[in-house]
Amino acid sequence: MAPKSAPTAPVNTILWDPNNYLDWSLRVKTRLTDQQLWDIVEGTNEPPKAENDEFAFKAWSEKNAMALQVIRHSCGWPFNSAIGKITSAKIAWDTLAAICALYKTSFIDLNMVSMSTLTAAGFKRLEDIENYMDWSIQVKTKLTDRQLWDIVEGTNEILEAETDEAASKAWFEKNAMALGVIRYSCGGRLCWVIEMITSAKIAWHTLAAICKLPISSYKGISRSLSKMHMVKHF
Repeated sequence: MAPKSAPTAPVNTILWDPNNYLDWSLRVKTRLTDQQLWDIVEGTNEPPKAENDEFAFKAWSEKNAMALQVIRHSCGWPFNSAIGKITSAKIAWDTLAAICALYKTSFIDLNMVSMSTLTAAGFKRLEDIENYMDWSIQVKTKLTDRQLWDIVEGTNEILEAETDEAASKAWFEKNAMALGVIRYSCGGRLCWVIEMITSAKIAWHTLAAICKLPISSYKGISRSLSKMHMVKHF
């Protein structure tokens, strides 16, 4: 059966915070199921290849795009930023699940308090260089717990699909999730720094390099980022 056209309006519940992930996920799953799109998220089979079956590949691509649209439109900031560069509905879904599993006890409603305010679990988002060390230790621990730290720490080159397709796919999925966690845990100008970066390792090392700069250099970069961000959204 062909999928129904995905609605442009988001589902009634928006994912603003890990605390409402369960309610959000149930509602979005229901929406995707009603639209015959849930198999794209749930499926374990490899997507069809255009060279093998062009019709099947086109059908899969259309359903993936529709499912991804539903997921993106039902996310509030910073979740939509965390999955902004992801093109697979399944990876976007799994990334959000990983973030919310990691941070459910670490963050409270970010819309109700300052992002630099301590949560009940004592975790601060990376707002500036002052809490970089605490932030890096806690995020490294969380990435390690989810078997994602090797993506950040690894020295191996990315495996090309033609060399080892399964390993390449696994790497890209883990990279997307690790990058989502790093992006989600950053606030303010440091979030803008890694906005266009697609590698979790590069994002991590970029933040480390900036936060280890002398305070005068950091302030100069911070002012430049503010100006760039204002121009971008003018």
